[in-house]
Amino acid sequence: MARDCENCGSPSDVLVPVLRVYITPETWDAPGSSRTLDTPEAWCLPCVSMYPAEVIGEPTD
Repeated sequence: MARDCENCGSPSDVLVPVLRVYITPETWDAPGSSRTLDTPEAWCLPCVSMYPAEVIGEPTD
């Protein structure tokens, strides 16, 4: 049964539990940084492969 990806909103049969990661690139006057959120989300496989996230479990059907 397809559920919606919590990142892009597309219906998907396989979702992966992840923690979203925000990345701020380095600039000439500020160092880069990253921040990982504490709230788990369920993402589709294309989103997991294209966007920064920390996988925290096995894909679910």
